Amino acid sequence: MNLVTRSLQIRLMLIFILAGMLTSCNPSMQSQLKDYEETIKSGINTLAWPKQMEALFGEGDHVTTHYNFSPGPKTWNTEIFFGGRYELTLQVDVEIDYRKRTIVRTVTPGKFYLAEIESVQISSSGQVGQLIRTTGPSTKPDGKSWSGAMVTGLRLEFH
Repeated sequence: MNLVTRSLQIRLMLIFILAGMLTSCNPSMQSQLKDYEETIKSGINTLAWPKQMEALFGEGDHVTTHYNFSPGPKTWNTEIFFGGRYELTLQVDVEIDYRKRTIVRTVTPGKFYLAEIESVQISSSGQVGQLIRTTGPSTKPDGKSWSGAMVTGLRLEFH
């Protein structure tokens, strides 16, 4: 049973980073947050998959890992919760132009993960947990089959 989802881990990491930036009196930290937000907007406009995912399933969460911490490609994540129990995640390494605050291009094939929340448990203390079944990764969004689900373009078909 997986009680802490990948989604929650990513969100908590982002919250700690953003909280540190926002509580700092240093104007350069606020500037870095603005740069990050502009880069994310660029990625949503530049990368085809996040736009397609949002067109099909609604608004998603978009983050990059280790933004401006070290040179080299960074991992772009788009995650969308839909259908009341499904979570579709895209991960792809991207090249970032920090001066222009843009995502330049992908440098690896995208990987898609599909998670189904099979059940929710509430303990006697009121703590909530989830039983999650994850399929993936699919390295091609063009029909590669994974555990009973198939991605064709970005249309999900369950068999």
